Amino acid sequence: MQKEKLSKEDSQKIKHLIETLEQDQKSFIFLEPVDVEGLGLTDYLEIVKNPMDISTIKKKIKLNHYNSLQEVLLDLQLIWSNCKLYNQEGSEIYLLAVYMEKLNKKLIDKMFKDKEKTEKTEKTEKTEKRRNKVEEQQNFEQSLIGSGSVAVGKESKEKM
Repeated sequence: MQKEKLSKEDSQKIKHLIETLEQDQKSFIFLEPVDVEGLGLTDYLEIVKNPMDISTIKKKIKLNHYNSLQEVLLDLQLIWSNCKLYNQEGSEIYLLAVYMEKLNKKLIDKMFKDKEKTEKTEKTEKTEKRRNKVEEQQNFEQSLIGSGSVAVGKESKEKM
């Protein structure tokens, strides 16, 4: 079975989202993988089990690694979560992660809420159509009963 990939529309939105995040002055620390050795963070990989950064997400997109929009969004969230996990709450880098996480959420809401609303509207319309069909069927059956004839199998009998 072939894996489902990101739609072209979602891919374009994700690329725009990532470009917007990269352009923010506060994103610099999240653009590349954490330099564990260079920064002397000997315990980093013990604490952060799944490191993630923006360049890694871009590579995964380019290699068609993601099967859904949700997978990309989870990796983006992983960046901010990892930073907050490793760094002390209230520290400068922790606050950068909080800022970027809020920006990320705001952009996602802006870019993808319209799609969700459309999908919800379509579901609501389908449900409403089904309800109308059931009501029409019930009204038809009531009209048959009210007119004195009731359908029984293939035959119709007059009420006495």
